[in-house]
Amino acid sequence: MARSPEDLRASNVISPVLAEAVQQRTFETTDPDPLVRRKQRADHLAKLRQYMPLGGKPIPEVEERDIKVSARDGYEVPVRVYTPSAAGKGRDSGPLILMFHEGGFAAGDWSDEEMNCRLFCREFGAVCANVDYRLAPEALFPTWIHDSIDVTRHFAANAESFGADPLKGFIVGGNSAGGNISAVLAQLSRLGEIEPPLTGQYLSVPLIFPLELVPEKYKNELLSPYENLQDPILKFKGAERLKDIEDHLKVDPKSNLFTPLAHPSYPPDAVQPKHPLAPAYMQVAGLDPLRDHALVYDRILKEEYRVESKVDLYPGFGHMFWTNWPELKESHEFVEDTVKGIGWLLKKSGKV
Repeated sequence: MARSPEDLRASNVISPVLAEAVQQRTFETTDPDPLVRRKQRADHLAKLRQYMPLGGKPIPEVEERDIKVSARDGYEVPVRVYTPSAAGKGRDSGPLILMFHEGGFAAGDWSDEEMNCRLFCREFGAVCANVDYRLAPEALFPTWIHDSIDVTRHFAANAESFGADPLKGFIVGGNSAGGNISAVLAQLSRLGEIEPPLTGQYLSVPLIFPLELVPEKYKNELLSPYENLQDPILKFKGAERLKDIEDHLKVDPKSNLFTPLAHPSYPPDAVQPKHPLAPAYMQVAGLDPLRDHALVYDRILKEEYRVESKVDLYPGFGHMFWTNWPELKESHEFVEDTVKGIGWLLKKSGKV
């Protein structure tokens, strides 16, 4: 359902809860060196994971091991694999979930998605692969998406050896940049480039499209890149900031490896698809400059692709608020919603 500009503007009034939390603990990475910013961010988040569900630690119900998967150029992509602790002991195979971390394609690692992987493994008996794809500026576009495609294909082809069955569920997901990767992978699956096809996509506060590719009929709903300038984490200085990021990453903004709104992924009838597009579960923050990426894409999925899409909107909260202020009740509720959303995609119930 379309949301009015008035409703959207109301969602970007900062919550008093978040305002107080930001006042008590601010964080901003301003160093011009991207590698320094990456370390500052990692150190900041590492101190906060103790306040998140599971306390940032492994759990006895889940076994973890690290492997490497060969990418097309010979690089060995690190992947952390999570399996139920009863794996290999008469356990039935479970669904397959691949997670891709946040960080603007220039920061982050598998520690950003370890809690989700542990929860999905515990609650749904899933096998989870946590992908540590290569980052800019050392590796520019399309390196990260090539890594992600190659790892996804590897797990699809070898699911049985990991104790997974993609026919019971095959989901890709992630936050922010990881949401972008997942949306792209879902479209590639629709085109038959990933087999068996994906059954779900989890897109949390995702970057979906370059602004110039937004279809004309949705532009009146694309307010957040221009109006949401007070997000405490994603401090865009207007829509130009997104263009700066694209230029820094050396992306091709019209490539379907960067956006699901590029040919041949869009429009839906641009090519004959091999599979239906996978249903989507999205989480969207009201203060986030990327808010309307998800809300517009939700409309496109429902109205043009005719697929199911479920959205949870968090008015008054900003980009990645649950990782930067994990002690908040609303942050724990966000994590609970995440588990419920994956359950919706799997048609199963789970709880934190």
